[in-house]
Amino acid sequence: MKTKTVSAMTEKGLDKKIAEFFYDNQYIEVIDIKFSVGSTFAVLILYRDNKEHRLRTYHNVLNRCFIFNSF
Repeated sequence: MKTKTVSAMTEKGLDKKIAEFFYDNQYIEVIDIKFSVGSTFAVLILYRDNKEHRLRTYHNVLNRCFIFNSF
């Protein structure tokens, strides 16, 4: 599991940074999110990166299709 901490001076700025993080990391599975408000807005995201798993699954499907079509 991995963590990402994002902070900003305004709520709108935090929203923008979180949206950018999720856009750049579309294959993650979010485990937990913690928010904090003080002099700044902050969020801690606990996540698992599933990109490698999805790529392996995709390659396995391609290999099966190739083997099936080669007969």
